[in-house]
Amino acid sequence: MSKKPKKSTKKKVKSREKIYWDRREGTQRRDTKKIARILLVVAVIAMFIAIIVYYNMYYIEKNIVINDLRWFALHSLPKLLSNLNLTLYLINSNTSADVVREVLNQISDNSYTLATIYSLSYKYTRDAKYIKLNLMFTNLYTFATDVSNDDPEIMLTRLNQSYETLEELYNMLRRLSIEYNYDLYKAPIGDIDDILSLTYKLNQTPIPI
Repeated sequence: MSKKPKKSTKKKVKSREKIYWDRREGTQRRDTKKIARILLVVAVIAMFIAIIVYYNMYYIEKNIVINDLRWFALHSLPKLLSNLNLTLYLINSNTSADVVREVLNQISDNSYTLATIYSLSYKYTRDAKYIKLNLMFTNLYTFATDVSNDDPEIMLTRLNQSYETLEELYNMLRRLSIEYNYDLYKAPIGDIDDILSLTYKLNQTPIPI
């Protein structure tokens, strides 16, 4: 009677080792995928936190800048109103051209400052109302600078021609300044448009020959 051949012990050992290493390799792959998923979640959370921090810092900085610009406007507008009122008085008082020219130069400086303030305000907010405020004071700056560079006789003549428009402009600016505590941004857009129209009108006054 023939004996059955014995199974190889080496083959059994190799088979067990293979199963062990296969299982270990599978576990490592699962662990690696799990770690990768965790790292991905952490990265996404970190990105969102960074975005939130960035926007918070941006809005804080933006509010600080806008408040600073508003403060400068609140201090520049009264000076402009004072110089406009003085100009109206000088037109009717036969004052020397040199004195009038000096006041016009101050109006130019005040207007340029306000135009710059509202231009920067628009840059930070993209609010179209700031564009109109910028144009308003840019037009006034253009008028005052242009007239102040005229010969004395022409300068005084142009101011006399523009007296009614200047007076209406001054009265409207003064009223809005009182009503809104010198913060023109708070004024209704219709009033801003009216003043803007007056500043365009100033620059359309014909130059005497």
